[in-house]
Amino acid sequence: MKYNGLNIRKDAPSFKINDIEDNEIGLDDLLTNYNGLMIDFFRGIW
Repeated sequence: MKYNGLNIRKDAPSFKINDIEDNEIGLDDLLTNYNGLMIDFFRGIW
């Protein structure tokens, strides 16, 4: 089976974005605050 996306044990790209309430979210902050993390990126029509 072929998987798309990042390979297992691959370094995740760092990002800083603002959420819907204009709070800054950064990958480094999330990883510091949580022991495990799953990020679900999706595309869709809103």
